[in-house]
Amino acid sequence: MDALAAYMGIGGKKYWERNRKVVLESRGKRIESLRSLVPGYYQYPAWLEFGCGIGANLLPGDVGVDADRRILKEVPEGVIPICLDARLAYGIFMPNSFSVVLSVGFLMHLLQSEANALVLDMARISRKYVILGEYEAEEEKDLLWDSETGKQGDGPAGLLWERPYRHMMADAGLGLVSLQ
Repeated sequence: MDALAAYMGIGGKKYWERNRKVVLESRGKRIESLRSLVPGYYQYPAWLEFGCGIGANLLPGDVGVDADRRILKEVPEGVIPICLDARLAYGIFMPNSFSVVLSVGFLMHLLQSEANALVLDMARISRKYVILGEYEAEEEKDLLWDSETGKQGDGPAGLLWERPYRHMMADAGLGLVSLQ
C-alpha cells in the first residue's frame, strides 16, 4: 500500500475492490454533476483533482493526483496521472495553473492542518474555481470508520473528519456558492 493509502487507513486494495463498480457506474453522472457547477465549463479545460483515485471525475486533458500508484493505472485514457502524496504537493504547481481545482471525498482523510494547507494551495493553483465535495459540519467531528466493511463503526479503523470546510474556503479567500 502506498504512503497516503496506508496513512488513511481505509484506502488501498480493499477500498477499491468494494467501491470500484459503484464509482465506474456513476462516472458519467459524476462528471456531468461536477461540470454543471461551473458556468460555461467547456471554456475551462484541464481541471486538477487531488485524491482522484481512478479518475472518475476527470476527462481527457485533466490532471489527477493520487498517492496510490496502482489506482492511477486505471485513470481513463487522456487523463494525466501524477503519483504524489497531496500533503506534499504545496508549491509543486504554479500559481493560477488550472482553471478548476477540485477534491471530492478526500480532505476528510487528512489532519486539519494538512487539509487547511491543501485548500490554501488549491486556491493558489486555481485561476477561477475550487470545488470541494466533502462532509460539511459546523465544527470538526471525528468519524470512526471500519476499514473492513467501509461503514461507520469501530472495527479496524481509519479516522474521517467532518469539518467546517466553508470556513476553510473563506480563510483561503475563496468565494462560496452554497449548493444546499
